[in-house]
Amino acid sequence: PAAVSARLKLHCRRFQPNADVCLGITIIKPLLGNDGNLTENLEGYFKLDYPLNKYEIFFCIMDEGDTAKIVVESLIAKNPSVDARLFVGGKRIGVNPKINNMNVAIASARHDFLWISDSNIKVRPETLKELVACV
Repeated sequence: PAAVSARLKLHCRRFQPNADVCLGITIIKPLLGNDGNLTENLEGYFKLDYPLNKYEIFFCIMDEGDTAKIVVESLIAKNPSVDARLFVGGKRIGVNPKINNMNVAIASARHDFLWISDSNIKVRPETLKELVACV
């Protein structure tokens, strides 16, 4: 992670957010269970320093009984200004269960750019700006 961060800082231009030029991003979060840090890891995605109309967060779980569901529903309720949705149940399109879990959400994406981020990834408020600056 430190090497990636250092590379981003060395090779990316500074990005000043402007709602007229920011890329639209759909963040896909495939989830399976609650590892104990799930709430803390997901909270950051609701606090990104990026125009609210330029990103959406799609959380994906395979079934209603997944313990991540309660965490996601709570975070969505606490952050109504953020465009976030929970997708329950994927569609089997192959042998990879993570892809199966995400495919319905991917098909629903409003934006052309997708950022697939596992549940154990924690972000800082500026993470999305830094990521977009490298596109």
